Amino acid sequence: MNKPMAKLSSHRPGTNSQNAMDKLKSLDKWTETPTVEASASIGAEKPKSQAEDTKPVEKPAVQPKKAEEKGAVYPWDDANERVVVNFMLRPNEILHAKLSWLGATTYGESMQSIAITAIEAHIKKLLAERGIK
Repeated sequence: MNKPMAKLSSHRPGTNSQNAMDKLKSLDKWTETPTVEASASIGAEKPKSQAEDTKPVEKPAVQPKKAEEKGAVYPWDDANERVVVNFMLRPNEILHAKLSWLGATTYGESMQSIAITAIEAHIKKLLAERGIK
């Protein structure tokens, strides 16, 4: 049996890659920032240097008080309870499955609410053991 001959490509190697490089070079020329002389010739302003544009930073008249100055003793004294912070909890698979099932089958509860309630109760107990309200 005779195998059909493979079609010969009329494509010359390197042609497309060279055309692509030429297009990239022309794009670089088109998008490059004009020199000061070129921008002056079209009436544009001379660009300001960063030193000319910056002003010294003035300190506010009233400095905010630090937590220690306000009588804060614990790290949570200055914390905002409305700010939610992400915290990664890594339970084993069995505990996660139980928590997931309880969250899905308990009215008005979710995995998050169950975990937060349990964490709050345990923290309250640990702080009470240390004599902290």
